[in-house]
Amino acid sequence: MVDVDSFVKMALFDKARAYKRGFFPFIVDAIRAQQQHNDITSIVEIGIGSGRNHVSWHDSSSEDTAVGGIDIFDYRLPKCANMSNFDKWKRNQIYALQDFENRPRIHTCYGMSGYEDSSIIALLEKMNRTKIDFVRDDGLTGPWEAVRGSFPPWKKYISEHGFFISETPDGNGTPTWWAESTETHLEHFAELKTHGLIVFDMSSFRDNDDPDFSSSYLGFWAPNMSLYTDLIGKYRQYIAN
Repeated sequence: MVDVDSFVKMALFDKARAYKRGFFPFIVDAIRAQQQHNDITSIVEIGIGSGRNHVSWHDSSSEDTAVGGIDIFDYRLPKCANMSNFDKWKRNQIYALQDFENRPRIHTCYGMSGYEDSSIIALLEKMNRTKIDFVRDDGLTGPWEAVRGSFPPWKKYISEHGFFISETPDGNGTPTWWAESTETHLEHFAELKTHGLIVFDMSSFRDNDDPDFSSSYLGFWAPNMSLYTDLIGKYRQYIAN
């Protein structure tokens, strides 16, 4: 299970991007809501980067909790050699792998898409799980044509008490993303609603008023939404779709 108090302390100390973007209160409330019914014993974060979030999940959870990460980048693969910011992502991956060495409950799949059944199954096998209690997606930057099909593959892998959070429901605040109109984003969110994903505008909860490269839209879905009635009600005024 997740020790919420420990997780909060780590996140506040780290001032992680999700905290700055305004997602932190919702994530904490969602964890509390699930653990009223079911201890969280499996967490997947799509997108690994420096691995700080995975370390936080590992260090704030019980020994029966598996933490998974999946990332399209792997500096060891020739197919990734020409990716933009290669040196930065290589450095981040090396740091992450060093931090993961003494954390055996963290399981990773590098060089694999986080949005294909074969990749998801491979990660679940490493974690010794068939379902995941909490999936957090922070792996996409856009464009919309590449993003629009990313959520549906995960729906069948969420546990009956679990939930899926997307911090990139239609992209992740790149210059191309910022260039699109609010109306265009709302059109994207309307399409995501047909898949059951509720999108919230969490800009009111940002740590500061200065815009950074990341948006403040957050998507939420659960196979049993009735478990999260109070959560959704608390943030209802921020629903964007």
